[in-house]
Amino acid sequence: MQTLQTQVVVQNLAFPEGPRWHKGRLWFTDQHARAVYAMDEEACLETIAHTEDLPGGLCWLPDGSTLVVYMTERRLMRISGSTLTQYADLSQYASFHCNDMVADKQGRVYVGNFGFDLHAGAAVRNAEIILVDTNGKVEIFSNEVVFPNGSVITPDGQMLLVAETFAHRITAFQLDARGRAHTHSEWANLGAVTPDGICLDAENALWVASPGTRQLIRAKQGGEVNV
Repeated sequence: MQTLQTQVVVQNLAFPEGPRWHKGRLWFTDQHARAVYAMDEEACLETIAHTEDLPGGLCWLPDGSTLVVYMTERRLMRISGSTLTQYADLSQYASFHCNDMVADKQGRVYVGNFGFDLHAGAAVRNAEIILVDTNGKVEIFSNEVVFPNGSVITPDGQMLLVAETFAHRITAFQLDARGRAHTHSEWANLGAVTPDGICLDAENALWVASPGTRQLIRAKQGGEVNV
């Protein structure tokens, strides 16, 4: 396996999470600093917003609005300038803290959650992916996933890929025209890797962060790792 060179571009963060490239900048949240940041290619860091709860994933709606997950409150918040307002209440649907998310081109939002009290050492159990539709309706998209974490939608809009951290796999959901799951299957079994954040590259391979093994890997469908 090839070893890539790394470089530190910003320091003194508390717990950076949910990185997304958006309009020429790297956006991410800092959970324990309760902040949302954006950084340009020169590593100039801008504070976008301060949050009242632990911030999780980020996504953008077709109108350009930025959404951020409030993890323990299990809500989606819309960022407008320095103000955050509720976009959706997920508390009746998420079995534990909400986590990462992704939005499709129509503005449907898919949100994962822990499913169990990780930090208290609770037993691993299934969690839910929650769908917030374009009309604001909230529903369960899937309850057959284990710690759904990083997520991406393929450029054609027909597939949602989800990292199941403690199942050590990437799961693919085939989406119908309404953004619901038509079928789902294992996209890649990653062995000991604990997939967290993921992103697609131009060859439809996934870059996968694995905190449990302290790696960044590149995986193809079927599980081939070829960094």
